[in-house]
Amino acid sequence: MTTRVFSLVGLVLLVLCLSADSRAQGTGVALPGVTGRWAVRPIRSGVALDFDRIPLIRGGLVQVFSRGYAKGYYGSGSNPPASAVEKLSDGGFASVTHYSYAADMQKFEATQRIEVHPNDSVTWTLRYRWDGREPALLEWNAARLWAYPLIGATYRADHTGGTAATQGTVGPLQRSAKYPANSLAPLWQSLTFQNTAFGEMSLSVGAGEPGEGVLFDGREDPYLRDEKLFWLGLLGAEITPGQEATRSFTLTLRPQAAPPPASAPASRPEALRARTVRIPDAGRPLPSLQDEAGHPVLIPEPKIVRFPGLSEDFVLQDRLTLLDALPSGVEFDPVRQELLRLAADVNRETGVSAKIQAGPTGGRTLRVSIEASELAGARRPEGYQLLVSPQAVQIIGQDAAGAFYGLQTLRQLLHHREDRRWVFTAAVISDWPSLPFRGVHIFVGKDALPFHKRLIEQVMARYKLNRLVLECEYTRWSSHPEIAVSYGMSTDDLRADVAFARAHLMEPIPLVNTLGHSEWIFANGQHRDLVEDVNSPHAYDASNPDAYKFVFDVYTEAIDIFHPRLFHIGHDEVKVPSQDRAFGKYPARPGNIAKGATALFVEDTNRIADWLRARSVRTILWSDMLLHESEGLPFPDVPIMTAANAPSLAEAMHRREAMPRDAVIADWRYTPGDEQRNGLDLFRPRGQETLACPWFQPENIRGWAAQAIAHNSLGLLSTTWAGYDSNESLLEWWPEYRQFTAYVLAAEYAWSGSERRPYDVFGKPFYRGYEAPKPATAPDPLLPITPRPPSDALPYDAMTVFNRAYREREPSARLQPGWYLSLHDAANIRLSDTWPLTLPVSAYLPTQNEHSADARDWPITEREASQIADVGIRTAGVRPAGIMLQGRLNRERPQSERTEEPPIHYPTAVTLSVHARAAWLYFLHATAFAAEDKATVGVYILHYANGQTVEIPLRYGKEIRALDDDTSAATLSTDPVHVGSSAAPLNLRLLRWKNPHPGVEIVSLEFRSDHPYAAPILFGVTGR
Repeated sequence: MTTRVFSLVGLVLLVLCLSADSRAQGTGVALPGVTGRWAVRPIRSGVALDFDRIPLIRGGLVQVFSRGYAKGYYGSGSNPPASAVEKLSDGGFASVTHYSYAADMQKFEATQRIEVHPNDSVTWTLRYRWDGREPALLEWNAARLWAYPLIGATYRADHTGGTAATQGTVGPLQRSAKYPANSLAPLWQSLTFQNTAFGEMSLSVGAGEPGEGVLFDGREDPYLRDEKLFWLGLLGAEITPGQEATRSFTLTLRPQAAPPPASAPASRPEALRARTVRIPDAGRPLPSLQDEAGHPVLIPEPKIVRFPGLSEDFVLQDRLTLLDALPSGVEFDPVRQELLRLAADVNRETGVSAKIQAGPTGGRTLRVSIEASELAGARRPEGYQLLVSPQAVQIIGQDAAGAFYGLQTLRQLLHHREDRRWVFTAAVISDWPSLPFRGVHIFVGKDALPFHKRLIEQVMARYKLNRLVLECEYTRWSSHPEIAVSYGMSTDDLRADVAFARAHLMEPIPLVNTLGHSEWIFANGQHRDLVEDVNSPHAYDASNPDAYKFVFDVYTEAIDIFHPRLFHIGHDEVKVPSQDRAFGKYPARPGNIAKGATALFVEDTNRIADWLRARSVRTILWSDMLLHESEGLPFPDVPIMTAANAPSLAEAMHRREAMPRDAVIADWRYTPGDEQRNGLDLFRPRGQETLACPWFQPENIRGWAAQAIAHNSLGLLSTTWAGYDSNESLLEWWPEYRQFTAYVLAAEYAWSGSERRPYDVFGKPFYRGYEAPKPATAPDPLLPITPRPPSDALPYDAMTVFNRAYREREPSARLQPGWYLSLHDAANIRLSDTWPLTLPVSAYLPTQNEHSADARDWPITEREASQIADVGIRTAGVRPAGIMLQGRLNRERPQSERTEEPPIHYPTAVTLSVHARAAWLYFLHATAFAAEDKATVGVYILHYANGQTVEIPLRYGKEIRALDDDTSAATLSTDPVHVGSSAAPLNLRLLRWKNPHPGVEIVSLEFRSDHPYAAPILFGVTGR
C-alpha cells in the first residue's frame, strides 16, 4: 500500500494542496539537463527550471471543475500524466504532455507544450477541449514561480481595453491569503519586472488571446505557502462544451550579467573575531512539559486525573525504594523489567539511587501491585490507578498491562521543580483505554532491529500502544532464498524484533502481502510464471496452484517466527481504476478474465483465510477492494468515498458478503476529513471486526480514532509508508520523520479518545479552516515566543514529545558548565535592518541576573528560556546580529561616500577562534533562502589541537532550514526555535551535535557556504 489514490474534492485550494502532495511523478521521460542557461528537471506534469543555478519555475498543474467548484473532474497532480520530449531547432526542447479524463458521459482532453529556448525564454501552450453536459471551469497553473528572486522587483502590468497600467513593487510578504486580493495586478496582457535577481523579466499572454493572465502571491496561501510561490496561469476560466481552445504564456529574461562560473573557486576563510565566554550552566535538566495551569502534560490524557498541589508532591531524596508487589508468573515479567528501567532512568535523570525490593518495607516507597479493585466504577482491561502523595507512590494495575501503563504515566510525573528539587508530582489518576487495539504498522529492513527496539521501548510502549504490525514480505526467508534482496531483514533479526515487541506488551502481527502488491514474489526476476500481468509484476495468478504453494511456504515460516493470533494478508489495490500503468492489468490471463476480478478476489481471500484458520490464526485484510466510492455516509467536502476500489456497488456488496466472517477489515484513507466517510459500519452486519487506519496527517488520526470509538471498532492502526528498508536514518528527513512522530498522536487518540485537536510547535492546528487568533497586544519582538494551544487543542505538539522520548540525552541531574561564542564583533548582518523582525543570537541559555555573561549579550529570563528548549538562546541587544555567508540572492553593499550606511560584505567562509573543549555542541542557525531538500548549503569544520578536523554538513531540511520556512520539522539532530511576533515568527534550527573528540581542545570553527543562493547564517554556538 505504498501508493494511494486520492480523489478530487470540490474546493479549489484543497485540490491544489492534494495535487502538490502527490507522491507519484508520471513523466517517464529523460529531460535534457541543461539548455543555454537553463537547468531542467521534470516535476508535477511540467518542468522545473533553474536559471544560472537559481530556481525560477517549479512545475504546474491542470485541473477541471464543475461550475461553482462543487465537483472536481480532473487534477494532474493526483493523476500524473506521461510526457514526451522534442528537440527544437535552436537547441532547446519541448516537453509535451497529454491530459485525459472520461467519466459519466463527459470528457476532457488537453495537450500542454512547454518550449524552453536557449535564448532565455519559455513558452507554455495549452490546447484543450471539454465535452460535457454543461460548461466547466479550467484551472491551468502553467508555472509556479519561486518568489525569492522577485522580492524587491518593480513591475508594470498592461491590460486590454484601454485600462490604465498597474504598477507596484513585490514586497517581502503580502498578507492577503486569497485570490484576487493577493494578485499582483488585475487580469493582464503583459507583466514586466525590473530588478529581479536575473535582471528584467516579462510575462505575456499569447497574441490574439483574451487578457486573462493571473499571477497571484501564494506565499501566505494556506495550501501554497510552504513552497513560497507565485501562481501563474488561468484561474477559473470557463470552457464551453464541444469547443476547442488554446491559451499560452511566454516568459522572457533579459539578464544584465554574464552567467556565473559553474563552481566558485575555493577561498581562504576570513578570520573573524569571536570570544569564548565561560558559563556555569550550559547544560541543565530538561524542563517538563506543562499545561497552562502548570500541571504536567500526561500522554495519553488519563480518563480521570486530579493534581492536589505542590505540598503533596513526592520529593525524591538520596534513596528511593521501589517495592515489587506483583504476583508471580511470566505475564508480569514485562512489568518487572519496566520497573528496572524506571529505576535506572530515575538514577540517570536525578542522581537518586533507586533500589527494587520484593518484600515489605517501611518508610517512603514506590509500590507497584495488581489488585482486583474497581476502576472508576467498573473493571477495565489494561486499566490502572496511580496515587502520588508525600509518603508513597502507588500503582495498582487491573492486570499486567495496567501496571505496565501505570509506570509509563508515572515517568511523566517526574519533574524538576523551580526549587531545584526532583519530585513525582502529586496526582490521583484512574485510567483505561478507549480502544483495545492500538497499533502501528511498520516495515522491516536489514538495519531495522535497533531502530525498532528504540521505537518500541521509548515511544510505542511508553505511550501505551499495544499492537505492532510488521510488514515483512521482504525478509530473507529460508524457504525461498532466491527472492532475497539487499535491504531484506534476516529471519534471526525478525525473530528478535517479534520477541522484543512482545516483551513490551506489544502483540506482534505479521503482514505479508498477497494478491495485490505481490511484487516481492517476483524479486530478482524470479517466479515470472506465477505473475498475472507479465508486463507488470504486481499480482500473482490466483488460478495457479503453484502460487499458493509458494505463499504458504513463506506463511509457514512467518507463523513459526510470530506465533500470531492475527495475520495481515494485505490484499489492497489489486486493481485500481485508471492505474493500469502503475499496477498492471487485473485480470490479465484469458482464463482469469473469463472468471472475473470479483470471483478471483473472493476465492483467493477465502483460500488463504481457510489455511490460516486451520492453524488457529485469524485474517486481517485492507478494505479498499471491498468498497465502492458511492458508499458511506455523505460528508461535506467528501463527494465520494476514497480508497474504495470495487468497480461497482453490486460487486462491492458481493465481495463483502463472501468474505470470511472472522476476518478483521482494516479500513484506510489518509486525507483529513475523508475518514468521516468510511466503511466501518458496512462490515458490522456480518459480525466482522474493523480497524480504522490513518497515516501521518494529525487531523486524520484524530478523526479516525473518533470514528473507531463511535462505530465500536476494534481499534486504530497507524500506518507507516517510509519504504521497505526501515532504519533510523529515516528520522533525519521531514517527509519520513513526521510519519514516526504521528505515533504519539495515534497513541493519544486511541487510548484517551480525546476530542482535542492536534497542535504543532508553531501554533498552527492541523485542521481545515483554522485561522490563528489575533493577539490582544503586540508581543515584544526581541523575545522568543511560545505559542499556547487554543482551548480545543492538545497541550503539546507531537514532534517535541517524540524527540524527548526518542533522542539520546546526557545525565541531567546537575547544571553543567560550558561556554558560548560571543559573535558580537563578528556579525555582518542585523536582521532588524534587512528583515521585518529582529532576532535573538546566541545558543546559550542563561539564568536571570547572570553576572558572568558578556555585558553586550543581554540575557533573557530563565522562565522565558525554559519555554524554548534545554539549550536555548541569548539575545544580543536591541539590534541582534549574526554571520551571513555569501549567496547570489543577498547582494553586497559597497562603502558609499554619499550615505552613512555602512558597507555590507558576505564572505564565502569564515573562521572563528574557540580554544575550548565540549562533549556536545549546539548551533543556532538558519538560511536566508530556502533550498531543495537534502541540498548541502554549507558546512562547519572543527579544527582540533591535535591536528584533526571534523566536518558537520548542513543539509537543507535536516540540519538547517530558512528563516521563513515554518515547516514544523524537527529531526533527531535539530529542534525548531521560533522567535519574533506570534503572527509571523522567524524560524531557526537548533542543531545538536555530539563531539567525537570531547577530550581534545577545539582550536577553531570554520563556517563555509556550499550553495549558490541559500546563504547560511550562524547566530550562536554553545559547548558543554
